[in-house]
Amino acid sequence: AYQPQLAQDKDFELKIQDYSLCSRYSARIFYDIPRIPSPQWLVNRLALCDVRAVDLVVDLTNYVMLETGQPLHAFDKDLLATDKIIVRPAKAGEAIRTIDDSQRQLQEGMIVIADAKGPVAIAGIMGGKETEINEKTKTVLLESANFNGPDIMRTSKKLGLRSEASNRFEKKIDPQLTLFAIERFSQLLADIAGQVKSSGIYDNYSQSPVTRELVLRPSQVTRILGAEISTEKIMEILGSLGLNCQPVREGIAVTVPSFRYQDLEREIDLIEEVARIYGFNNFTSQPPRVKQRLGGLSCRQQSLRDIKNCLADLGLRQ
Repeated sequence: AYQPQLAQDKDFELKIQDYSLCSRYSARIFYDIPRIPSPQWLVNRLALCDVRAVDLVVDLTNYVMLETGQPLHAFDKDLLATDKIIVRPAKAGEAIRTIDDSQRQLQEGMIVIADAKGPVAIAGIMGGKETEINEKTKTVLLESANFNGPDIMRTSKKLGLRSEASNRFEKKIDPQLTLFAIERFSQLLADIAGQVKSSGIYDNYSQSPVTRELVLRPSQVTRILGAEISTEKIMEILGSLGLNCQPVREGIAVTVPSFRYQDLEREIDLIEEVARIYGFNNFTSQPPRVKQRLGGLSCRQQSLRDIKNCLADLGLRQ
């Protein structure tokens, strides 16, 4: 896990009311950011991904999201009501004007980012108009969080609002990426604008398990894929993907790291990875093995006979 320097002061507070909605919320404050345009290489790379260049800070959040898969959002910190961010469910009757200049009525339970006055962003989907980055912004609060995918999907559907960020959260993201993405943003900002004063990283994390233990049986690999692959070869394949493998009596004990935690959940997922790396072209086609019934009726014939008998019992005659 990537562990950069964390903020030691208590001048800014991140509060998560329900860790099942947001398992991690990380942030860093940048001071006196120079108002310079994005370099041409950054504009060009965003254009290749169909992303319009807007502002250096916003452009870097989009670039880091495309590069790492971790969405970021930048607030004008001076426009926040207090030095406290709260991740919470929306309350009945709350509304927010989003950065697309649309007034959106929130439903109770939708995840929002709020300050003392009320929602400043729809979590994982879109930021609020009142705290967006503008030409006068000097102090930036950079958000990097991990929101619950199903909740983001429900909120997006109810509001009829999808974004690049929501598309990624819906598919689940490694919570360890939040810190790495902030550091990557910081590095790029320093490369472009020179050294910018910033805080350490504020981090609120539920510390939930980020690894998973699975057992893979070579016999199941053979049964599912129809080809015998040695235990050594299976371990070599999984090891090349960053999975730790150890032989045990039941088969192979596989430790799934955080960056594959979201998609490797069962034994069959590991078998799929083995097949993918081994190469589907290396499997030979074989006819399915079915039990043959010699001298008896086929399933179709038996079904037709049962239907005829049922209709005859009801009094139907040809």
